[in-house]
Amino acid sequence: MIFVPKLKHQRLSEQAIIEDQKQKKTEFDESLNKAEAYFYQHRWWNLANGKLILDTKTGLIWEYLESKGRPYYNSKAIDLVKQIRTANLSNWELPTKEQLLKVSKDNFPLKSGYSNHILNEARWAVRTGCIDLGYSDPAVANWEGYIIAVNRLFVGKSFLEIFMICAENEWSIAKYGVSDKIEYSHFTKQVQFIIFYINKFSTDPNYQPPIDLVWKNVDYISTRLPKIDQLRFTDIDQGMWEFYMPHQDLQDKYLKIESSESIRPRNPELDIRNAKVAIDFGTSSTVVAIRSNGKDELLRIGLQEKDFKKHTISDNDFENPTILEFLDIQEVLNAWESEVYRPLVDWNTVHCSHEARTRFRENDSDPKIVSSIFARLKQWALREAEQAKVRITDQNHHEYEFKRLFELNPIKGQSLNIQKDYPQLDPIELYAWFLGMNINWRERGIYLRYYMTFPVAYPNEVKEKILASFRRV
Repeated sequence: MIFVPKLKHQRLSEQAIIEDQKQKKTEFDESLNKAEAYFYQHRWWNLANGKLILDTKTGLIWEYLESKGRPYYNSKAIDLVKQIRTANLSNWELPTKEQLLKVSKDNFPLKSGYSNHILNEARWAVRTGCIDLGYSDPAVANWEGYIIAVNRLFVGKSFLEIFMICAENEWSIAKYGVSDKIEYSHFTKQVQFIIFYINKFSTDPNYQPPIDLVWKNVDYISTRLPKIDQLRFTDIDQGMWEFYMPHQDLQDKYLKIESSESIRPRNPELDIRNAKVAIDFGTSSTVVAIRSNGKDELLRIGLQEKDFKKHTISDNDFENPTILEFLDIQEVLNAWESEVYRPLVDWNTVHCSHEARTRFRENDSDPKIVSSIFARLKQWALREAEQAKVRITDQNHHEYEFKRLFELNPIKGQSLNIQKDYPQLDPIELYAWFLGMNINWRERGIYLRYYMTFPVAYPNEVKEKILASFRRV
């Protein structure tokens, strides 16, 4: 049992289900294509624990005879076949002469004995009489013949239809002559997944992904930081900050989840670092440096995933542009106002720093992108009240007006007192939030000692307002 933040878990679950559905659908299509190709490479398949033999070349099902019984004249054979309910399957019939001749001349699993005999016998009943398989083109005669029944259930059916019918009837499926054990093993796993996908995953309205699958993207969704490794959830020395409930009186904001795995919460206090963070809030870009254990580290903010993982890093990567791109301002506001602790802002609704600048530079003067970018945050902070108004139009054509920068400092242990004229969104605060999420990434720890520098020309009043924006995150 684990406690998870209710609102965030709900949103992450919705996204995880969508992502899981896409991934499972891709896996389903791949499994279906591979299993179908393998299935039709082989002609004879054993169904229902050997009671049925499927011929993939014709779609006909043949009844496997544990005992060939005794021979009958045609009229009696027809009556007896109608009564067959092997594997609870009805509508059996005698084969035509052509059907029986074809399988007897191929590698039919029941062939044994002289020439094309079946189960060591030559004479077999067909729809219009009896034939002798000892001849290459036997005439239909009025003799007694042994009974072998055929069923047309799968004739004209697709591979998927065949397997779903087998699953519904709980018929096992096995290939005759398993010489390619590895390939056959892959096939059986693919079939199991196909049946699971159709019978369970794609139809179960109560399906919930495992908790680690739900939460693995929490950093990636907001900041494009790497997805969380499995060990973070289960390792006794790791665990998730979000799953740590500091006070019992917060239970209404948490959801109790039953998990088959040992998912571990982690008290964030355990990851507080005795280190310093320096932020140079320059004119066009911001540099962030961390000193920990005698080592200095510069941070790159707002990178695309491919850039985050690249091995060759230039000095310019650490000059983090002070720029925001709003793809969906309404969704940004909804997320921003939804919760205090690490609101689940979606990177697909707002880009920060490097990726925002890349989009600004490489948009081919697309007005839809240009109008959505707030590129001069620091210059905006210097403006007077009337001049400070900046209107952007996001990429969904929603307009939003940023007013002047306010000074609103948090007081420890007290809720912020938000006045009516205070803006819904302070862009400096949002930019600082992106910096903070990268600085206090769970792989680094939590940093509480910050130092900021500003251009010399910044008035003290403006510096205090910017500092207040950073303190609130």
